[in-house]
Order: sequence, then C-alpha cells, then structure tokens
Amino acid sequence: SGLLVDRREQIWVLDFSTQDIRVFDSTGKHLRTIGRRGKGPGEFEYADGLAQAGDGTIWVDDPMNQRLAVFSEDGRSLRQVPNLTFGYGYAWPGGADTAGRVWADFGAPGKDRWTQLRFRRFTASGQADTVDGPVCKWPGDPQATIIRGHGGGMQIPFLPNAVRAVDFNGRFACIPSSDHYIGYITSLNGRDTLTRFSLPGGPIPVRAAEHDSAVHRLLDFAKQVKAERAEASMVPTTKPAIESMFFDNQGHLWVRRITSRDSAEFDVIDAGGRVIGIVASPFRPTHFRPQFRNDRIYFIGQGEDDVPQIVRTRLIKSSVP
Repeated sequence: SGLLVDRREQIWVLDFSTQDIRVFDSTGKHLRTIGRRGKGPGEFEYADGLAQAGDGTIWVDDPMNQRLAVFSEDGRSLRQVPNLTFGYGYAWPGGADTAGRVWADFGAPGKDRWTQLRFRRFTASGQADTVDGPVCKWPGDPQATIIRGHGGGMQIPFLPNAVRAVDFNGRFACIPSSDHYIGYITSLNGRDTLTRFSLPGGPIPVRAAEHDSAVHRLLDFAKQVKAERAEASMVPTTKPAIESMFFDNQGHLWVRRITSRDSAEFDVIDAGGRVIGIVASPFRPTHFRPQFRNDRIYFIGQGEDDVPQIVRTRLIKSSVP
C-alpha cells in the first residue's frame, strides 16, 4: 500500500497485509524489514503510505493509530508525530514537497470528506500548519455510488466520479466527472485557475467477462456485509474515460486513460494544458502514485497471477504512433 525510493535509492515497500516495511537496495536485494502490527513505537495498525522529509527521515502515515511514525534511512524508529484524522481510505494522498516538508491528509469533517482534501504540513522537526485544498466535486451524489452494510462499504464498479491530483509544490488538478475528459488546474489554495484542458474521450464499453466479474464481486460483498440493496443492474455496461492522475517530479500532470487494451496509457500535460506526450506501458500499474528518482520511474504493478511487484523503468521515445 505504499512505495518510496529514498535518497540512497533504497526501495521502501509498505505491505498492507502484514503491516511492515521491506527495504531493498537498488539491485533489489532485501536489506531489512521494519515495523510490525501494534500500537507501540515503530509499530502500525493501518499504515497506508510514506514520504521522505528534507532531513532524510522517512515518515509513515498510520491513521488508525492517529499518528505518523518517523524512521531514519537505516530503519531506526525515531519518534511518533500525532496526526488526528476525520477519516481515511486505502491509499494515502499525502507526500512531500521540494522543500522537504511532509503533507499529511487529515480529512474534512462530514460530507466535505468526499470533496475536499485537508493537510497538515510538517517540517522535518515536526512543526505543522494547516492547508485546505480546493474542492473537486462530482456533479452527482458520491454516497449513491457506494453500497453499504454492517461490515463496510464498496464502490460500485465502473461508475464515474471526481478525479483529483495534488502537486505539493502549489497546484491542484480536478476532473469533475471521470466519464468526460474535461478538467482544470488551479493553485493549491484554489484562488487562481491556472489552466483548463479538454481532450477527446468518453465512456467505453465494458467487456462481458469484466461485467460478469464485477457483478459477482458486488453481490458477494453485499452478502458479506448484509447490504440492504445490491442488484446486478447497478453495474453499468460502460466505464469512464479517466482512471486516475498524478503530478510527476517536474510538475507535469499524468492522466491515465481507461482503454480497451491491456496496456496502461497516460497523457502527459504541461503547465499550459497541452499534451506533450503519450506514455504507454505493457505493465499494469496500480492506482498508487509512482515514484520518480533521477531518470527512473518506480511503480507498483501486477505480475503473474496478480501478485504485486515493484517495477523500475525509464521513458524511451518510440516511433510507434
């Protein structure tokens, strides 16, 4: 559930199921395992992401313990920093800026949790201020896209939603509805619209096998949590144009299209809203934000039998249109 490449090019992999961190060197050799499930110093209950501060320390978000755990680059537990939250998801939306400050999401109360990100911005010494991100709101009711029961909730597959991305150096991107390729980039305080972008793209058909699998997952989950209502008709026969987006280390916005092919495709958009390149990968990156280090890109992908793996790659120019 988390990936970090530190200044030494050590690869930190956060394993959600075991609640520990595996550290590898640049060749992929395992160096050490850090942490375990628990509430004590250096332990995690729901670790869901990590970032590196300007002094080289590694900060691990642990919302169920209401704190961030801080480690040295050689894996020593240093301290715990309180970070009380209003809620959390599976993937941590926090990170670090070029000044070395760590941005930790702590959520907005009530219904605003679905539309607005709020951050505590920590210096390496632990001092913090609060930054409210802009609102990126889907035109519909986000609650209507989820089935709920006594044991939790599940997003209904293939329904559109708002897609957002944060550049911790001062920008915010929003596509209000993922079934239309129309979006904008603002300053992180939301006061200035910097650019807008609009590209061809709309809903695409869901393959029959995909639809059947999604219906099965939905109905099986509904049975487990004893949801009041779950029907096969809730799963649409088309899926949105946009899956996710993120900013890279040069401030470019990468927008991942949903395609009918097995490869992953990204439009890379510059500060002026222009597409400066299209990146295609035969790998299947997960929705976690990749790591950029020098000329390399690191991401979590799916290997054989859907076993997660870390993929290290670099961009090359292709003559294939």
